[in-house]
Amino acid sequence: MKQLLLLGAALALVGCNSTPSEGDIEDFLESRFAPCQNIKVVDITKTNGYEQDGYYRVEFAYSLELKDAKALRAAKARWQEENDSAEKAFLEKWPGYRFQRKSPNDAIYNFYFAGCSSGARQLMPNYLEVHSRGFSEDDMEMTGTVLMHKTENGWRALSGG
Repeated sequence: MKQLLLLGAALALVGCNSTPSEGDIEDFLESRFAPCQNIKVVDITKTNGYEQDGYYRVEFAYSLELKDAKALRAAKARWQEENDSAEKAFLEKWPGYRFQRKSPNDAIYNFYFAGCSSGARQLMPNYLEVHSRGFSEDDMEMTGTVLMHKTENGWRALSGG
């Protein structure tokens, strides 16, 4: 009986000191990135956390992975074809002039952000960081923070970014 009381007291203390788990962070990130057509969130890790003004600030790391690398290669091929076609039309109209190829930046940005909500965009690197990737198929390593509060149904995010 004494052991049962100690176990109950220990569980009560654990409940009082609970903090958001990696699962809570996963729920938060996956809901933000669910609408994205070409990327998904993987390798989510809670790196730190602390209480702040009655809430809990959680620091985390995660990666963004392509859902289908072939889709990125297809986007690159479309961009290449559009540039080749524009160059041909330019040189036919103005022979002897030098054609300035379009930057892939808009194509890359549109590919990564396709279907993503504004909530997901807040958690992604800024415009220039996405552009500097080129058409790379490597995962993007990310970090972020979110302010969470305890509810009757668990931890809920107040903000993120």
